[in-house]
Amino acid sequence: MSKCRALLVLLVAICLLAPLGAQGEVELWVELADPPLAVAVGPNAKQKGSKLNPGQQRAYLQQLGRAQDSLMGQIRNLGGRELGRVAKAHNAIAVTVDSSKVSSVAGLPGVKTVRPVIDYELDLSDVRLYASAAATEAAGFDGSGVTVAVLDTGVDYTHKNLGGSGLVVDYLAAYGATTADPKNKSREGLFPTAKVIEGHDFVGEAWPSGPLAPDDDPIDCGPGTIPAPCAGGHGSHTSDIVGGKSTDGTHKGIAPGASLVGVKVCSSVSNACSGVALLQGMDFALDPNGDGDISDAVDVINMSLGSSYGQAQDDLSQASQNAVNLGVNVVASAGNAADRPYIVGSPSTAPGVLSVAATFHPNAKLYLINTAATSPKGGIWQSWSATPVLTTGTLVYDTANASTRRGWTGSAAGVVLAMRLSRSTRRGHAWSASRLPPGA
Repeated sequence: MSKCRALLVLLVAICLLAPLGAQGEVELWVELADPPLAVAVGPNAKQKGSKLNPGQQRAYLQQLGRAQDSLMGQIRNLGGRELGRVAKAHNAIAVTVDSSKVSSVAGLPGVKTVRPVIDYELDLSDVRLYASAAATEAAGFDGSGVTVAVLDTGVDYTHKNLGGSGLVVDYLAAYGATTADPKNKSREGLFPTAKVIEGHDFVGEAWPSGPLAPDDDPIDCGPGTIPAPCAGGHGSHTSDIVGGKSTDGTHKGIAPGASLVGVKVCSSVSNACSGVALLQGMDFALDPNGDGDISDAVDVINMSLGSSYGQAQDDLSQASQNAVNLGVNVVASAGNAADRPYIVGSPSTAPGVLSVAATFHPNAKLYLINTAATSPKGGIWQSWSATPVLTTGTLVYDTANASTRRGWTGSAAGVVLAMRLSRSTRRGHAWSASRLPPGA
């Protein structure tokens, strides 16, 4: 690495970490200089074909792995510890190291950038009708032949809208009775389904209250069935919006013919999404069968999540852009943080990512407010809105929720032909809407 290059990497690391007042151990993404596999196979390889055959792709991944092993050995000598690594959508190692060693890590040979691991927050909203999904389906486009990876809290594949039976007994057999139940760490013969064809859990059930604990079962934690600290459900709701279809055909998501891949990267016990798991989830979405050949990459990646004030200096944004360049459509939420300048969240701010927001919904209502000083004037609403329900009483503002206290109900990401906004999930067995934001 040239002296100028090394200085630039060091300055980036210092600028990103200094505002955080970082002391003690910090979590970092250390990007290596070699391009990830998604870049090495050539632009738009998913549609045009890869420059590398399957054997060459696997050999290239092995080459990246050896370079990562060498670099990780040097980081361990600095007292660092590995949290995870990726090589398909992004070529980087997640590490934890004392903040005093950041400059030393940035100066190691082969290091391209050093950035803090960023955790993200979940976003969600509605509506199928508002997104003209029914008209699109009527025109013959229902998502058939399209595979969508949903990076979220996992998916309840026992749900009747997602290829399951809809029976509580099957859900409990898949998840167990508590977040600590070992059943949620293995597939129990109920997964995959005809709708949710593959998946993986990159977080486990304890993070962020405990360490990341990956397993191969992406089952979502349903707070209507599983006791606290369970706080999941967002991923199942999102998956149903994207491609749900009830067994009787009465309920449909945006693309009812699409196949889903459930990738669990967000917490079962909080609203957080792991910055380490997300990058690993991106890699998984580009190679669901894990054979080192990314010709089986999904068609669409949906992330109803984000980090406000999105920056280009963001590893997930970079991985998302690499996936786009490969030929995968990546869709992400613009955020739930209201109308502040530059508030749009990453990774939706990456140049090729579809950044989707909702400003107003057909089910929004303008309520009549009675006061002592004025007489009622009647409700005013858009012609496509639900009819207002007139009410009286004390006007109370929500000051607890970060989204609603600013006076609006949030935004959502879109998937497959801008498919995303839909009113959903109606469980085939005990579930809860407690995880849904106001208006969803």
